[in-house]
Amino acid sequence: MARGVEASTVDEYLNAMEEPFAGALRIVRDRILQLLPDAEQVTAEVDAQLAAR
Repeated sequence: MARGVEASTVDEYLNAMEEPFAGALRIVRDRILQLLPDAEQVTAEVDAQLAAR
């Protein structure tokens, strides 16, 4: 995750980021979801927690 950004969801993460970074990541996320509409969205923090189990 970006330094100083705490979030438990992807939307929280993107809303906490500054432009133009948030906008660029939203574009990438939207394009991925067009290709993989059932893809699970997680933040790196959540992903690390799941991997530690």
